[in-house]
Amino acid sequence: MAFEAMFDTTVQYFISPEVTREAEVVAVICPLVSEEMSDSEQALEAAAIDVENAAELLRLATAAAFSRWRDDKSVTLSKTRRGTVQSSRDIPLFLDGEMMKVGKNAEITFVPMAVKVIVPPNQIS
Repeated sequence: MAFEAMFDTTVQYFISPEVTREAEVVAVICPLVSEEMSDSEQALEAAAIDVENAAELLRLATAAAFSRWRDDKSVTLSKTRRGTVQSSRDIPLFLDGEMMKVGKNAEITFVPMAVKVIVPPNQIS
């Protein structure tokens, strides 16, 4: 029952005409944070997570603990410059650790050079 309540709303996501599906979670990751993209890529990494039951959630959590969540079969990955997320309920958005609601429709667009990130030299791996 608790699991059903946690995932009682799905979101529809539209990354491109070829990638239009439903999922419980859609994560959009910038190239600077993504482990799969180079910092210079001019796109976002979109990860749709579609778990059907508690066992799948546990499998995904275990994979995430070892930084392998992208390899889980419940995860669909895409690179995109633009996307849309829609839901029958308000969509929660986590931005820099803070949660806010963005309504029932969210447009996501990659904006090149929108932010400048400064990293101390000893932090570059």
